[in-house]
Amino acid sequence: MVMCGCVRNQKKKDTQKEVNVQNAANKEYLHLNNDKPAGILRVECEDCILKFKIGNQAHTLEVRNGNREKFIYPSADSYLNTILTSHQDQMIRIIVFDPNGNIISNTLDHFKKKESLSRNYHLKYVKKSNSVLIKTYVKD
Repeated sequence: MVMCGCVRNQKKKDTQKEVNVQNAANKEYLHLNNDKPAGILRVECEDCILKFKIGNQAHTLEVRNGNREKFIYPSADSYLNTILTSHQDQMIRIIVFDPNGNIISNTLDHFKKKESLSRNYHLKYVKKSNSVLIKTYVKD
């Protein structure tokens, strides 16, 4: 998933400029999707299932031959609960970004067939009065 964004300066609302989102990862920036603070959950594997819950919403990502990404919408202070199940012997990477663009987790683990792993990630973000909002144009 490639994210492109538009930055709107809160002090000068008529000024817009394009920004490389990869360079905008700090607490002065807040990434939005559908006008909600959005993080990203990415899974890289050949054949696995990731079940996750954030807030009161549960989701399932099935990955075959590659990777999947999903926008996640945490509250200002919440937890992402995951259960990853592998369908073959393989290396699996999970990457979690919070809405400020910080990497919360970037793990690469070896799994055996039918092995499962449960993890919890603490997600929080900061929205200041002078935060630059980066609105993405990517749909789930």
